[in-house]
Amino acid sequence: MSDDVNDPYGNAVLVCVEHLVAADGTIAELAAMPPSIEALRPNPGEPWRLQPLTYADA
Repeated sequence: MSDDVNDPYGNAVLVCVEHLVAADGTIAELAAMPPSIEALRPNPGEPWRLQPLTYADA
């Protein structure tokens, strides 16, 4: 849930991970990601790119 203060992306929703994996099986690849890493990709079907998570105010 978004509290309109601490959610930098806004419009957050709560979803079951099982439903996400059913819609896009490549999300399961991200289960072993270490903390402080984010996964990005320009479009569905393209490979995930992992990089250190940074915050704009850090």
